[in-house]
This record gives sequence, C-alpha cells and structure tokens, in this order.
Amino acid sequence: MKEIKDLKKDAIQEIGQAAAEYKYLQKLHDELILLKSDLGTNPKRSEKDVREAISIVRGSLGRTERYLSKVDLKKDIAELMGYLPQKLKAQLADMDKLIEIALNFFIQKASRYTGALKQGLDDLEKEVDQAAEAKDARVKSSSLIRARQHVDAILGEVNKTIEFIGGFEVELGKYQKFLDYLEDL
Repeated sequence: MKEIKDLKKDAIQEIGQAAAEYKYLQKLHDELILLKSDLGTNPKRSEKDVREAISIVRGSLGRTERYLSKVDLKKDIAELMGYLPQKLKAQLADMDKLIEIALNFFIQKASRYTGALKQGLDDLEKEVDQAAEAKDARVKSSSLIRARQHVDAILGEVNKTIEFIGGFEVELGKYQKFLDYLEDL
C-alpha cells in the first residue's frame, strides 16, 4: 500500500490539475466570447478565433485529460478502503463517488477525442468555414446565425464544466483533509 504522504502528494497534484483545468476552461470561455463578438463584427477574424479555441481543447485540456488518466486516484482510494474501519470507509466512499462523478463529467465534456466541447467546436468550425466560403449574402448570414448558436451552446457546456471542476476541487480538498486526519492517527 502507498503511504499516506504519497496519497497526499497525488491529491495535491490532482488539485493542481483541477486548477489548471479551470484556467484552461476560463481561457476557452474568453476565446468563445471574442469569437461571438467577431462573428457579428469581423467574420474573417472568427476563423482564427475558432482555431484558437480548438487548440485550447486539443492542447491544454488534452494535456490535463492525459494526466488525469495517468494518476489513478480511484485505485488509491480503493486500496485505502481495505485498511479503514467501517465508519471511515463510509466517509471515503462518499468522497469517492463525488470525485468519480466529477471526473467522468469532465472527460465526457472536455475529452480531446470524444468530448462534447470538441464536437461542438468541430461543428462550429464547419459553420464558420461555410460562412467564409459563401458567395450569397443570405447563405452567409444564415451560417453566421448558426455559428452564433453553436457558440452559445458551447459556452453553456463550458460553464457547466467549470461548475463541475469547482465541485471536483472541493471534493479533492475534503479528500486531502481526510488524508491529513489519517496521518495524524
């Protein structure tokens, strides 16, 4: 079994990753707000904005996803469960459940391969490209309207994901305090 100090180290690293996720999602949010503005005032610039948003998901959030799959907090918790009395197991099981829900939500939304944010950005990129290539003003206008709708939907997903990251950080903080308690025993 890992020592408590190693488990605490993993928890601290996870908290750092959660903070990084929050920062990346905030950066994506800001980029989407800029994109929405550019769709109305400078459609040519919006192509660059979409690509920047996609690079945030592929690069920054992708790095975080890879890290989260490397550090197996679930395995650490399961191993720790075998050494705890029933009362403490129940507390840890509650934390574990909430941590798992938040992690699964993050991967569902922000995965660089299959996430809802990636899919939404891919659809948005198609609409922006279609608007840029359109010769007819009505086709261009309708593509820009659909692009704005995509941006609004993606912003909603980003905001939900930011909320879950906040919950994830809270649960990780509780887990870290739980480990501090165990260390003091």
